[in-house]
Amino acid sequence: MKNVFFCIITLVTLSMNVNAQNLRDKFLEGKKSHQEVVDAYNKLSDSEQKELWQEKFDQLLTLQLPKEHLALIKKLSDDFNDGVNSDSKEDFFVTASELAQITPAKDFGYMFETLNDYVYDGKFIDSKKLSEEFINDVKNLNPFVNLNEVSARGKCSCRWCIGMGTTGNNCTVTEHGCGFLWLQSCNQCLLCL
Repeated sequence: MKNVFFCIITLVTLSMNVNAQNLRDKFLEGKKSHQEVVDAYNKLSDSEQKELWQEKFDQLLTLQLPKEHLALIKKLSDDFNDGVNSDSKEDFFVTASELAQITPAKDFGYMFETLNDYVYDGKFIDSKKLSEEFINDVKNLNPFVNLNEVSARGKCSCRWCIGMGTTGNNCTVTEHGCGFLWLQSCNQCLLCL
């Protein structure tokens, strides 16, 4: 009887993981460019956006990353699941900056700038460290920008390009879609290579 019960629990857990993975796969299906993904993302409700990123956190936690990375990602995931608000944002972004200090630049971007799976095969993709300026920017992020204070025209690229300059802020502002977990507004066109 214990074996049957264990098998049922295992099947339910696996089914939940497969269904969760299918959420991002279904969302990304047929979207060819980053801009298409961001445009579709900005049309989702806050809870749907949160589900996509929570699934991404879950995917990161399945990897055999170094223990310090896993501990910080787990803390970010738990805090994100509890909700990032104006009271909790400081702790959340301090944790994110701690992770940025120990994660190579491209890897950090692949972990937190795209909904696609991040692949870790026992080593990081990059060896380049993120700049102190970038780490401080992450630490001081504010996802609660008053969009009425920003005026822009045209389409924003909504990319978050580590270490790259901007081409200008002459674009249509969107509420989400830029930066760390796409929590920031898109209010500039970024130069991305």
